[in-house]
Amino acid sequence: MNIEIFLIILFYLIKLINTININFSNPLQRFIYDDVTNTIVLASVNHIYSLNASNLSIISDINISLLENDNHCSIPNKTSLFTNIYSFPTLSYLFPSLNSTFNQLLLLSNNSILICSTSNRGGSCQLRSLINLNLLKNSSQRIVSSSPFYPSVGFISENNHILYLSNIYDILCDPFYEIPTISGRSIDKDFLSIINLNSGQSALQQSTYTLRLLNIRLIKDFFLYYLYGFEHKNISYFLTIQQSDIYHTRKYKLQTKILRFCQTLKQSIIKSYVEIPITCGKNYHYLVTAKFSKENNVLYGIFRNTTLANSSDTSHAVCSYSIDAIREAFFQTIKRCLVDGKGYRGLGFISPDTHCVSNKNLNEINHDYCPDSDDRFFQYPIGGHRSLEQIEPIIELNENVNFTAIEIVSIDNDVMVLLGDDNGTIHTFQISNINEIDKQNFPSSMIIDLKLINKKPLLRNANLLVLTNNQIIKQNLSTCEQYKTCDECSNVDLCHWCFREQRCTPTFECVNENHRYKKIHEINRCTNIERVIPEIISLHSSNVQFEIIFNVPVQNNIDEHQCQFRLTNEQELLFYTNAILLNDKTLKCLPPILDNISQAVYNVILSVYHLKTNLTFGYYNLIFINCSNFLSCSSCNTYSNQCIWNLQTVNCISHENKRSLSINHKRLIKNSNQCPLIYLQQSINRLAYNNNKTLIIHIEQCNENININSCQLNDNLKRFLFISINSTFIKSTNENHLCLLECSFELSNSESFHQILFYRPIHLDLSIQFTNKTSLIIPRTHISLYHCERMALNCTSCLQLDPSFGCIWCNNMCMFKNQTITNKLICPHSQECLSPIIEIIEPLLLPMNGGTLVTIKGNHFDLFNLSIYLVDIPCRLIEEESSNNKIVCQSGDAGTIPRTGFVHLKFGLHGPQISSRQIISYINPTINLIEPLIGIESGGTLLTIHGENLTLGNSLISILIGNRPCQLLSISHIKIQCETPSFPPLMLNEQQPIKFLYDRQTKINTEKFFTIVSNPILYSFDKHHQFQSFMSGGHQLIIHGDNFHTIQNIRLEFKRIIFVSPLFHNRTHLIFLTPSIQELHLNNEHDYQYEIEIIIHLDHFNKTSSLIYINDPLIYELDPMLQPYTNELIIQGVNLTAIGHTKNDISIHIGCDLCTIIHLQFDKIICQPPFYRPKKYSQTNRLCYDSEHPWIIVTIDNIHSHVGYMMYPKKIIILGKN
Repeated sequence: MNIEIFLIILFYLIKLINTININFSNPLQRFIYDDVTNTIVLASVNHIYSLNASNLSIISDINISLLENDNHCSIPNKTSLFTNIYSFPTLSYLFPSLNSTFNQLLLLSNNSILICSTSNRGGSCQLRSLINLNLLKNSSQRIVSSSPFYPSVGFISENNHILYLSNIYDILCDPFYEIPTISGRSIDKDFLSIINLNSGQSALQQSTYTLRLLNIRLIKDFFLYYLYGFEHKNISYFLTIQQSDIYHTRKYKLQTKILRFCQTLKQSIIKSYVEIPITCGKNYHYLVTAKFSKENNVLYGIFRNTTLANSSDTSHAVCSYSIDAIREAFFQTIKRCLVDGKGYRGLGFISPDTHCVSNKNLNEINHDYCPDSDDRFFQYPIGGHRSLEQIEPIIELNENVNFTAIEIVSIDNDVMVLLGDDNGTIHTFQISNINEIDKQNFPSSMIIDLKLINKKPLLRNANLLVLTNNQIIKQNLSTCEQYKTCDECSNVDLCHWCFREQRCTPTFECVNENHRYKKIHEINRCTNIERVIPEIISLHSSNVQFEIIFNVPVQNNIDEHQCQFRLTNEQELLFYTNAILLNDKTLKCLPPILDNISQAVYNVILSVYHLKTNLTFGYYNLIFINCSNFLSCSSCNTYSNQCIWNLQTVNCISHENKRSLSINHKRLIKNSNQCPLIYLQQSINRLAYNNNKTLIIHIEQCNENININSCQLNDNLKRFLFISINSTFIKSTNENHLCLLECSFELSNSESFHQILFYRPIHLDLSIQFTNKTSLIIPRTHISLYHCERMALNCTSCLQLDPSFGCIWCNNMCMFKNQTITNKLICPHSQECLSPIIEIIEPLLLPMNGGTLVTIKGNHFDLFNLSIYLVDIPCRLIEEESSNNKIVCQSGDAGTIPRTGFVHLKFGLHGPQISSRQIISYINPTINLIEPLIGIESGGTLLTIHGENLTLGNSLISILIGNRPCQLLSISHIKIQCETPSFPPLMLNEQQPIKFLYDRQTKINTEKFFTIVSNPILYSFDKHHQFQSFMSGGHQLIIHGDNFHTIQNIRLEFKRIIFVSPLFHNRTHLIFLTPSIQELHLNNEHDYQYEIEIIIHLDHFNKTSSLIYINDPLIYELDPMLQPYTNELIIQGVNLTAIGHTKNDISIHIGCDLCTIIHLQFDKIICQPPFYRPKKYSQTNRLCYDSEHPWIIVTIDNIHSHVGYMMYPKKIIILGKN
């Protein structure tokens, strides 16, 4: 084999490119690069090489061909198997012979390389050392396919160091049972053995970490080709070209899919396998190759619009897919199937589609969901039909070539894309500027792979490795540095002049400069700024304008230019102002308005922005000064033309502020020689008593070796002395010549303070004590100590103090505002002296012994140190229920003497005192009458109390009979009602006192006593006794007993529905009328009778019995209906005495008069009609009949039966003779 190594200098478009290449006579397949050892490992037909990446010199050459190759499956016509279905340009240059060995896999594994080839029946793998290619491990298993036209795609996981491998079957000689389609294999332990899982699974699940085609028919009929693989987090991804549907009628309909499965070893691949289609734009459906950028987590792919290459209508596009978009697409596919139960599961090459089933146990899946080992509800595999789409490609390429390789370079906020084709051309462009594509050609070559190396620390030092079918090439990524002028640089593709650094740079550098611009005639891109007047300005100046002078004339177009200001101190910020073109070489513009700036000096880069072309040109350094941010006198006077130091306020001001402010000019320092060496940071320092304070002392031109012991504060009379609790000497981070001394003081607990009145602030001297026992008094200090509480005794005087003291009126005293924060006090936001006002007080009548919650409503209440008096009795404040407009307090004990007066409020020691207009009284209620004074043992007696002022206080009233509470039912000013409870037997026949308790504290005893008697006695009313009634009701139930006169509330309950009061009652008898079955909501479909429960309620005493309803009696009409008068009227019937009715219980009316019953039996009634014809109207004027003859009405309980008419003889009148 002839190997030629040479250094060539090629010229393309007047561009010098430094290139090293090495040619090979045998076809090259793939390479890897190790940045630690700077080594390239190159795989070709029959050989593996290791190269020094610096000069491409060969370190080692291993011949992997076999003298006697037992691989009899490598036949030359295999290319026809793919070319009729899908064209792979990178395989077209391989023409295998029976004795050739091809590389199928080349991966970097720590300090070694994994090499898999087609030798040994196809599929053997070796682990070799990285540089010398020494054999470390060998595998005799069949790992990969036996033909280069059926390549393998894989990667070694950075998470678990496992090889994830996908294979394409050679249907002529690769047994599908021997080489899995996808597998996970161990690198470290049991070299390349398939990871085993729990046994006993089905063939579809597999007992190993693999995915296999299930039968030879699928291998022959289903087109499946793996193109690229990568990982993210714990998920493996592979991209394929495959048949859309094995059952589709159209032959070889292909699509690109992306699949994922989990890397967890708890489940087989099939358990987490999901695949979805992936498309690029509207027309590009077929992936050629891809690359995943780990720097920005984006997958980039080259797509084709046809399945076959070299077609006249073939075009390409590049699309990108963020990992977030990929994860979201898979998440929605999994969620749609597992959670929503929509779509299908199953894959065309594994099993037919079946409907997904919703599973509520999986409602909380996330974007990296992997099923647990015990997840019995997971449905697998999932074949999504919704595509991962990229609607807009990055670029569309209509070149008459086939693109074969891609490399991605991240550049700050941009991305550079390099594409290789089968014509030996590299196409380079940036995503932000796809209109400019640089092309570099290597004649008679096909680009197989591209890789950028040596990217750090600077991208411009990077090198591009180019693998073609017969050579590997290394060239500098950037060659722009050789051009020394703007004119030379501007004519070179992918180069531009960086005004900021005054050098020629590639477009991926100096990224804030312009992208290249083709319309050169519109503006000279080498226009530069020669001079700017002024170069230093103060930001406080209002009348400054920049005059910008160019090196060459610029076009005189109105409103086409703006000044661009780039601040470069902390983070780069851009500001623009409008520019006016004075002449062809001079421009004027205003400085920008800068807000919220924190530095004193800003380095600013001025450029000119051309609006029409979107081009920025020129570069000039300016300085912006913000005088107020200088911390020291000497640094302020460094820019004496712009700033001046003010001794009076101890700060740096601009000259413009000096003119606008009323300043004592004798206190201004105009040069650094006049600056004091030591001074306080603040001009006026007021120190509040009982508050900690830190004083900051500026020491200019300081010596870091100064040893300070402490700082001290004392008054002129030396009555007290404060020594700093902490003294910190530090170097300023903003100004090198300045040091800061921070002295912290605790201004409290001085023994002499009680002797000082503090009616006005006390002046203090500040001194520094050094470790050598010397001291220094800092001159011209304005330090005073004050005490808010002593300087102002009321709200008005407190708020009239100078605001710089920080005194506020709070909690009825004048205090330092920081003290309120420290003590977590709540003070009004608006500081004004508002007098408290009492508006409403309730209640106004209080029980004598207190306990009442009194509410005082009003405004401007301050609760701190508040005293409350009701008349002259203290009232305890309830703070949690009080506010600035409501006071709640609990009344105290007024003893035994009633009293009347006002409510008095006193707000603190020095606060106001106010009284109410309303009168409040302590009194006792008056009780006039209590009834009844007797009740039964079971309780339920309604006790009524009559009196006056019964609703005292909060109306929290308790009434006790003996020691038993009476349940309160109603209360008013003059009457209270309560219901007695049940009483124990020991209280029977005893007089019990009646007592009252108001608001839990005031007890009132009455002279009345309540007597408890036994419950009433009931005879023949129990569960064993049964009463009877006709179904129509109205029957009298007579209950016998004793002591009924002590009962207030008597009721008879029927079937827990109807309560009936007695028709009559006395001490021994109760009479009730029964309701009808209709009133009890019972139907009368029963043939004979109903039995229901009845309960007698006597106050709270009750007893149960039963009532039987039987059918109503039948009373027959008279025949004839019109009966002539007779002295005995016979009425027939049935069951007339069924429930024991007597003659006295039944009535028969003829008209308004009674027909006296003389005989009664089961089926007959005999009565004597009235002798004379009854009147139509009764004595109460009730109409008894409206017919000619009076009605005959039979009444039994609620039964009223009209049985006929009684015909009385007419009177005979005899007229006398004349």
